[in-house]
Parts: sequence; C-alpha cells; structure tokens
Amino acid sequence: MELRVLGPLEVIAEGQPLALGPPKQRAVLALLLIHNGEVVSTDRLLDGIWGESPPPSARQALRLYISQLRRILQPATAPGVILTRRPGYLLEIESAHIDAHRFERALAMARDSEDPITIDRLLGEALQLWRGPPYADFTYDDFAAAEINRLEELRLEAVDRHIAAELELGRHSEVLGRLEPLIADHPLRESLRASQMLALYRSGRQAEALRAFREARQLLGEELGIEPGEELCRLEDRILLHDEALLHSSVPISRHNLPTPAAGFVGRADALDRLCRLVQDERIVTVDGPPGVGKTRTAIEATYRLVDQFPHGVWFVDLAPVTDPALVAPAIAAAVGVRDQDGADIVERLATFLGDRRLLLLLDNCEHLLDAVAGVVTDVAPRSPGLHVVVTSREKLRIAGEFTFPLAPMSVPDPHLAFDEAGSFDAVQLFIDRAHAAHPGFEFDANTAPAVVRVCARLDGIPLAIELAAVKVRSLSIADIADRLDDRFHLLSKGQRGAPAHQATLEAAVAWSYELATPSEQRLFRRMSVFVGGFGGEDAAAVLSGDGLDAGTVVDTLSSLVEKSLLAVETAPGGAVRYRTLETMRQYGRDRLVAGEGTDTSRRHAVHFASLAEQANARLDGPDQVAWMERLAEEQDNLRAALGWLQRDDAEAGLRLAASLGPYWTRHGDWSEGRHWLGHLLDADAAMPAGVAGRALHMAGTMALLQNDREEATRQLTTGLDLLERVGDLDGAARAVNTLAGLAIEVGDVARARRLYEESLDLNRRAGTSETAATINLGWLALEVDDRDEARRRFESAGAGARAEGDVDTEAWSCLGLGVLAWLDGDLAAAGSLFDISVGHWEKLDARPSLVYGHVGQALVSRDRGEIVAAAESAADAVQDAMGLGGGERYAFCLGIVVSVLAAADRSTEVARLIGALLSLAGAHGWPIWSWYRRHLDGCQDAARSRLGADRFAEVTAEGEAMSLGDALRHARQAVAPPAES
Repeated sequence: MELRVLGPLEVIAEGQPLALGPPKQRAVLALLLIHNGEVVSTDRLLDGIWGESPPPSARQALRLYISQLRRILQPATAPGVILTRRPGYLLEIESAHIDAHRFERALAMARDSEDPITIDRLLGEALQLWRGPPYADFTYDDFAAAEINRLEELRLEAVDRHIAAELELGRHSEVLGRLEPLIADHPLRESLRASQMLALYRSGRQAEALRAFREARQLLGEELGIEPGEELCRLEDRILLHDEALLHSSVPISRHNLPTPAAGFVGRADALDRLCRLVQDERIVTVDGPPGVGKTRTAIEATYRLVDQFPHGVWFVDLAPVTDPALVAPAIAAAVGVRDQDGADIVERLATFLGDRRLLLLLDNCEHLLDAVAGVVTDVAPRSPGLHVVVTSREKLRIAGEFTFPLAPMSVPDPHLAFDEAGSFDAVQLFIDRAHAAHPGFEFDANTAPAVVRVCARLDGIPLAIELAAVKVRSLSIADIADRLDDRFHLLSKGQRGAPAHQATLEAAVAWSYELATPSEQRLFRRMSVFVGGFGGEDAAAVLSGDGLDAGTVVDTLSSLVEKSLLAVETAPGGAVRYRTLETMRQYGRDRLVAGEGTDTSRRHAVHFASLAEQANARLDGPDQVAWMERLAEEQDNLRAALGWLQRDDAEAGLRLAASLGPYWTRHGDWSEGRHWLGHLLDADAAMPAGVAGRALHMAGTMALLQNDREEATRQLTTGLDLLERVGDLDGAARAVNTLAGLAIEVGDVARARRLYEESLDLNRRAGTSETAATINLGWLALEVDDRDEARRRFESAGAGARAEGDVDTEAWSCLGLGVLAWLDGDLAAAGSLFDISVGHWEKLDARPSLVYGHVGQALVSRDRGEIVAAAESAADAVQDAMGLGGGERYAFCLGIVVSVLAAADRSTEVARLIGALLSLAGAHGWPIWSWYRRHLDGCQDAARSRLGADRFAEVTAEGEAMSLGDALRHARQAVAPPAES
C-alpha cells in the first residue's frame, strides 16, 4: 500500500487507487497522516474537521468515519492500522509507504552527501514523487496549513540542491530551461537567482548572468527594500573578475574497474545508444553475436558511458580464465570486493553485499559457463533491486528477465560506391583508423578505397578480422593484403567444412595472420596458448623453449609476435613486461598444437608454476613475502590452469601444488577456492604419499576452521597430524598442532590450547624452524586469561623474531597484540601507532582477513580519543572486510566494534539492538569472543541499559536477537556508514 500526499490525497493498493469516501472522511485521514505515529485526540480531530463549534452529531460522525476508514485501509494493510488510543486515535503506517516520508528521507541523504552524482540521483527521484501542491485538496483547511508550508519549503530546498548538483555535473543548458518558471513562481528566492547566474556564466553568457543579478537587486529593493545577500553579491564579483574556479565542477571520479583499451572506439554510434538505453531500462542484458564481432569492446564502451548512473560502481568480471563453474560466483564476488571463502554461501554473501546498492556488473566471456552464470544471476538479481547486469556471450543465458542485444557485424559499403561515401561506413572507418595507427603514412583515397572495401567485405565486417588486416599495412600494400586474403579464405573454407559461417570467418582472419608468421613464430604462438591471464618473459623462456627454440630465441620471437599483433605487451609501474593474448587467439593456437606438443607444453607449464608455488611457499614467511604474495596474486589464472591439468594427469603433483598454495590462500582470504582444490585432489588418489597428504590436510583443515567448519577442521587436522608424525615432518606437525590449539580456543578449552601451543613450540625447536607463530599465539592465550605481563613478553619475543626473519605478517600480529595491551593500559598514542603498523603491513600483503582486526584496533583508539567520525570509518572498514570474508570470529569482532563506536556516540538504542544480535548470533553459531573484548562490550552494554532503562533495553535487545546474520551486518554497516551511504 502507498499513501500519497504530495498532491491530492491518494491511497494506492495493488496498483489501484482506493475510494476514500466523502470530503470530511478524507480530511480525517489527512489529519491522522500529518500526525502519523502520534495519538491525535478526539477534540483535536473535531476542531480540525469541523472548526471551533462542531455540531452535536460530530462525535458520532467521527466514529463512523474512523470505522469506514478502517474497513477501506485494513484489507491492504496489517490489522490495526487505525488504533483507538486514549484520548483519541493513532494511525500507524510505516514511513516507507508514505511518499512525503520517502521524499524527506531522500532529502536528508542528499544533505549528508558531497557527491553530486548521488545527490542528483536521490533528488531527481524524490522530486518525481510530487504530483502537485502537498495535500492539494486541503489547501484551505487550517489543520493542514503548517504541514503544507513545511513540505513546500522542503521541496524548494530539494530543488535548490538538485539544481546545484546538476550544475556540478555540467548540465547548464538543461538547468536554465527549468529555472525560468521556478524564478517566475519564486522571484525573491536568491538561491535560484544564484543558480541562474552560474548556469548562464558557465554557458558563456556573462552579460546575461550580470543582467540577472541586476534584475534580482532591483526586485529585492522594490519588494522588500533590501540589498541582495552576501553570497549573491560575491558571485557577481567573481563573474566580473572571470574567476576560473566558477567554470570547474568538483565531480568525483566514479568507481569502476573497466579496462582502458589502447585504441579508440570507432563507429557503432546507433548500437551504442540503443545498448545504453537498454541497460538503463532493463536489469539483465546479454550482448550476443559471433566471435570477433566486438561484444566485449562495445559493452565496455557502453558501460563507460553509464558510470555516472551507478553510484556504487561499474565492475568488470572477465570469466575467460575461469574453467570451473564452481568458481564463477567467487570470481564475481572478488570483482566487487567480496572475498571467496565460504563455499555454498558465496552467492548468499554476494546478494547480502549487493543489497540495495545501485551497481552495474559486466560479465565478459560467459559462453563456456552459461549454466553457472545463469544460476548466479537468477539467484542474486531478484534480491538486489539496484543491480543491473550486462553479459557478453556467444549464447543467451535463457533466464527470466533477460533482454538480448544481438550485435551485428559492422556495416560494409557496396563496392561500387565512391570512396568518400564508402568512408562513412563503420567497417571502413575502423580499417582506416587502425591502418593509420600502424602506418601513419597510409592514405584512404580513390586509389586505395576499392581494395579497402574489398577487404572489409570479405571479412564480413568482423572488427577483429578487420583490425588484424589493417595492421599489415606496415609491410604490405593494401592491394597485396586483399590478394592474400582471397587465397587464405579459399584455403580455410575447405579446411573448416561444417563449421558455422561466423566461426569460419573469424578463424580465417586469425589463420591468415598466423600463416604470415615464420615457422618459429607459429610454433611459439601455438605453445603460448597454454598460458592463461598473461605471462612474463622468464615464464615464456621456461615453458616454451625446447625442440628448436632456445630461451634467447623465445624472447626475440615474442617481440616479433607483438609487432604482428598476435600478442599484446603491458609494462607494469616497476618496468616489468607482461604478455597477454586475446582469448580468441589463444584458443586458435591451442587448437593447432601438433601431436604431443600440447601435452608436453602443458606439462612444462604445470611443472613451472608448481615450482613457482613451491618457491613462494618457502619464502612466504621471510623478507620477500610481500613480493611473493603479489607474484602469486598475479599468476592465479596460470596456477589454476596448472592445477586443472595436474588434477587430470598427475594428482600427486597437483596436491603438492595445492598444498604449496595453502598459505597464500589462507592469508589472502581465498578459503573456498583453497578447500575446493585440496578437496578434489585429496579425493583423486587414496594412495597419496603421507607427507604430501598430511600437509594438504593441514591446509584444508586450517581453511575449514577459518570458515567456522569445526567438525571438518577437526577431522582434517587430526588426520593430517597423524600422517605428518608418521613421516617425521616436525615442521609440518608443529604447524598442525598450532592450528589444533586455535581450534581448542574456539571451543573454550584454554588448558588444552596451552598444552598444544607448548607442544608446537617444542616441535619448532626440534625442527629448527621459526617459533614465532606458536609464541605469538601463547601471547594471545595469556591475554585471554588476563595475564598481561606474559602476553607482553610473548608478543615482544615473537615481534623480535619476526623482524629478524623479515616476516612482516607475524610482526603485524605482534604489533596488534602489543597494541591491544597498550589500549587496555590507556596508552592511546602507543596503541594507535602499533595498530597503524599492523594495518600497513597487512595492506602491503593484501591480507584481508587480518585487516579486520587492524581496523578494529584503529577504531578503538579513535573512539577513546573522541574522534567518532574516524572511529566510524575504521569500523565501517572492518564490517566491509568481514562481510567479504565470512568466519565467525571476524563477524563477532566487526559487530562488536560497531557496538563500541555507537556507545561512544551515545546511540544507546542501536547499541542495545546490535548487542542483542551479536550475542544471539555468537551463541547460535559458536563464535568465540575474546575475554578482553567481551569485557569492553559488557561495559558498552551496561551503559546502554543504564541510559535506556531495563525494560526498554530488553525490548530493543530482543529486536536484535531476532535479526539474521545478513540483517545484523547490513544494520551495522549502515550505522557507521558515511553520511552519503547511510
């Protein structure tokens, strides 16, 4: 049900207006609506409807009107919408169902925002709610006068703010058109005059801007006998002085991760306009078409143009490297900042994260994962009303609500057209643009036009094929290109009998370029198809050399392939070179690997990246751990490809690789992916070597524990420890025992945890390996029993050892522990410095799970310094990290810090609600809450109870106890969100 008062009074139920009865009955509803949520006395109702001298029958008539309104309204609402409450009546309608309340909510959010894009969206939608003057059918009723005046003033404020935002966005001419009638209605409103002057000045109409000021001054003098205000006068001075700052808006950079293509976009103006409109109007749009037709490029260009329409970002997800359907949801989640660690719950967490955000996803290269992509979109979209999705694929998803945008080849001219007319066609424009880029001396004229048109026509207007042809003008005349193209198409049409025409056309273009390469270039082109997501020069030398290609030749040949546009090269900020192939090119090369070549190259690729992972694993606790974490992150696609190949052909080597990647997955927060690979590889061969299986089980159990899967963690850790002890792997056993101790703490067995940590420390000493992990955990255990002296000794010892070893991750944990101690002692300066060190180290490592704790520490310090805004920002970071990660302890920490910050801000009702949610969820899910943290939260809880009173505190706490995890996290995020997001 919707109640509308921004215009004539209306009640809409199921899309249809309800008949509200005679005028006085409508007036009763209007008066109650004005005081929604308040008891309105009978006398006040009588006075408002009938005036100071109501007739004797008024009371009976009022009761009749109330009864009839109940019958009208209650079928569309919950029972009891109009309640009898002494000394009158109470109307209880949720504010979200009243247009005026929704308008005021949007205006309040706009007041708190500094982002003109957000303000424009909020107020543009809010002003559309107005259908005329508020309470238009009660304009002359005294009871409505104050509310009508209040709403009218709010509308004018919204108009002012909306126009200011539009000016910031550069919409000067549009604003001028709307300002004229507004100024005519409100000639003395100086804010409208200021907007008019600024819009005129930014439109290059300085004289008219100054004339507008003079008109305003004259009118103010004549009507009110006053001069314009200081702001309007200062604006006149700035216009007279040609202040350059007036010409610049302060629009922030919109958030997106769209790739920036090296070459400009050519043609397809009509297609782009249609696609942009479709994406704005519909929520799921699939851009489909043949290979090479430009689906990705066109979708990227369209979404670039829509960035300002989606305040929460436009996010690009390349699914080409993803081969396992189970990893589709984690890939999408990772792109928007939701880390992949919770298996079957990743879609649920993604939907929770998206919530009411207005966000656009571009899912690229989906044809090999149609069912998986369709499943995620079907699950998430209905629960995320602000989500829009663009899919590029050779096939439709075939799901409800999907709109297809078939992308046709570029337009090609008739060969008989004159060259100037032919040059207006998209395919020819693309060829000219790319040919000029390859060879600036190329000329499109009457001599070259026929051959260019012939090339474009024979390539069926496929952009990829045209681009491949155009770059050849560096070494061939356009006539030679056209002649060679004729021969190649004839050859390939015979070789691809039975293939779809569009597939044959694209393959013809790629094959033609491939055939122009030398035999050594062709051999390298085929072999490099084993790489996924790019590769470096050293990787190429290791994987691609052999059988006539030495390492030096490989590097030289890569440069030749770059020149021939068969390979792209990127240079990182540090100067490192990385090569990438188009997915179509990679597929073409892979299909042409000769007998035995594919198997040999894939094996070398898998061995190379397995070796890389083993090197990284040995160094992830040392001085180069930041660089190795970055390297592993960069090579994730190649590592997944290696895991996939080894899973099929060498499960033992695959398990070694997965176990080597375990510490990276653990630290980076990729727990679900790690468990996925380890689980499949452990199941692949029951006769795995005990040492390998033991290490793998330890890593799988660690990630299970991080995801709060204690039963599976116990099984895997215990089995893994048995295997490691059987083979005498003291270091592996030390790590497994250390993790089992963490499991003991989570279930509250402190004594067992201490025994296990001491055992782990003894195993480290016997193995000659680092003792810092067990030492620092003994520090946390000492803190749990409030032995601060022992905790400090342990943290300091672990920190010293970590610094000596160059282990910044463990040093960060040491600083975190010492920071907690300093905070408990009231030394905020030391605590803040220590927490900042922890966060700095973990940010370098991109260790998202650990950052939750660092942000909690920073929030605690800011809170106690009285810096509530800074504390809220750190708390919001903690919530955001935890929502993207999962895991019980992190949920407890992030909800707890929001409670702490709200308590410091005297928001006791919200403290009570969230503490109820936290304690209820912790009890239900078995989340551990560290004792020092629980004592702090108990203090916040007691303060809130004291402020609210026991009864009210219990009532609000019960509301929190009824919250789901998703509701609690969303509530916590909103409670500490910046004003523009809250």
